[in-house]
Amino acid sequence: MTLAVIAVLGGCSTARGAKEGGGATPEQALAAARPDTVGALKAVMPGVEVDELGDSDINCGGSDLVDSRDASRVRSRITYEVVGDASDRRSPGDLVGETVRRLERKGWKVEPSKRGADDVGKTLSRRGTEGKANVGATRFTLKSGKDVPILNVLVMTECLHNPHWEG
Repeated sequence: MTLAVIAVLGGCSTARGAKEGGGATPEQALAAARPDTVGALKAVMPGVEVDELGDSDINCGGSDLVDSRDASRVRSRITYEVVGDASDRRSPGDLVGETVRRLERKGWKVEPSKRGADDVGKTLSRRGTEGKANVGATRFTLKSGKDVPILNVLVMTECLHNPHWEG
């Protein structure tokens, strides 16, 4: 399992506004979560470059009675990844704990776990944003036999109004 911080951004009033065309856009929601999540990764692994691994949208607009959804509302996501050095011997649990503590200092709260006993990930949310965050870590063994820590941050919005939709 790789480290994933999933920031699902949505409160009841914001989600209601998004249905009506108001509220935060997916771009604004992603931008709001970025400083905390990327900042936590940079602090946990100082001097290591944070890579951005693309983004995607999931259509979630349209009638609830239809199997296919239109793009009037979307969930957007983007992944940030940090690959550490083989000399960094911290365990995945230590990396998760450090990242969670940094996010908690920014107002994120840990939610009850829905994970298995062997999974070191944590889910967090932050009041006042439209967000949830899922934090996890792993070590990856390279061809050379060295293993490196990998942290991934997946930021994902709630189903929000798509200002770019023309339908």
